[in-house]
Amino acid sequence: MMKAFALAILAVALPVALAQTPSKPVWPKAFSASVLEEYSGSQPHFDRLFWDSNLKCERRDGSRSFGPNQRPVRFESIVNYNEKIDYEVFFDRDQVQCHARPAFGNFTQPDFNQFTYVGRALIGQVVTNFWVTQNKTRGTFFSYWEDAVSREPVRMDLLDRENRETRLTFMEFDAAPQDPALFILPDAIKATCTKPEPKIDDIAMKVIDQKSVFKH
Repeated sequence: MMKAFALAILAVALPVALAQTPSKPVWPKAFSASVLEEYSGSQPHFDRLFWDSNLKCERRDGSRSFGPNQRPVRFESIVNYNEKIDYEVFFDRDQVQCHARPAFGNFTQPDFNQFTYVGRALIGQVVTNFWVTQNKTRGTFFSYWEDAVSREPVRMDLLDRENRETRLTFMEFDAAPQDPALFILPDAIKATCTKPEPKIDDIAMKVIDQKSVFKH
């Protein structure tokens, strides 16, 4: 149903786009944002996201739960693409647990060159420009909404060939260079980090998502 709706949007996008098309979106070089993240089969969660293309680093601060009956714990992720490491840290009362995983691929950012303008749409009470693109080879469909006035991101949706949906809703957005100290893990925590073997599913999904949505 979701994929049929996505294809219907793409079918009407071209004539609408020809009527009045704004310039293609431009992703900022660096920003911080409050994001509602929703994934098929998982509980939604809020994260504070920090992202800087000059530093080639990203960070998420939020909370995670390990099961439906488990209380959430504070979560912090620092991905350093210079070192090719993804640090995942869990804070549970007076305990701290850290995992150091390989950071797959290169530092990436959205590539809007292949996006088609659909028209105006309302997300909440925000008037947005609505853009879509489809990767037929990988069977993915990507939608992007930006504030029609400020051009800041409002929402991103990714639908894959298995009809699994990823949705990022930006509740607040501030385009600005980020403090390098945000992406440095304290030595006391780094010294305790374990290096678990990555799961095959994790590797496959990260590679597919990056290649279908982002530009290397």
